[in-house]
Amino acid sequence: MPARRSAVHGAYPAPSPGVGRGTLGAVNSYDALGYGTHLILDGFRATAADLAGAGDIDDVLTAFGALIEPASGPQRRLIQPGDDGTEGVSAAVVGSEAHLCLHTFGTLRKLSLEAFSTRTLPVQSLTELFVERFAVGRYEAHVRVRGRLLPRQDDALRRALEGDRQYARVRLRDLLSA
Repeated sequence: MPARRSAVHGAYPAPSPGVGRGTLGAVNSYDALGYGTHLILDGFRATAADLAGAGDIDDVLTAFGALIEPASGPQRRLIQPGDDGTEGVSAAVVGSEAHLCLHTFGTLRKLSLEAFSTRTLPVQSLTELFVERFAVGRYEAHVRVRGRLLPRQDDALRRALEGDRQYARVRLRDLLSA
């Protein structure tokens, strides 16, 4: 079967009949997994003032976005306050071949950053900016060769960001309490 080309997903085979189709025969709007570099940084003992509100989160997204996809055109951004009582925000930047999610938890003094790119990801530069910008006292890094792709539709992106925030909060609070 001939391969299709997509700016976001790279080359991948056409779906088999009946695969990924609902009762109306519509193909899913995005694939579940993408292959590339997937970096997760969890920061502990960060400066609480930088984590509490949206403040200059747009500048932070611009700095990180320039690292993950420097030659990109317009990037979709979503910034929303956390509604879990931890005084923080969740934000996402979705480019054509990369995305970034940032979740801050002010009262916990913790944050989580997830970056994914189908191209080479500057892991060291992202880590240095993460530690410097948020004055992180300690951090843990995980690198994988695959990651979940974020949807481009506003409602689906908002739901994905909310789910990622809940997962990060539980992971940071319960399993990696610092």
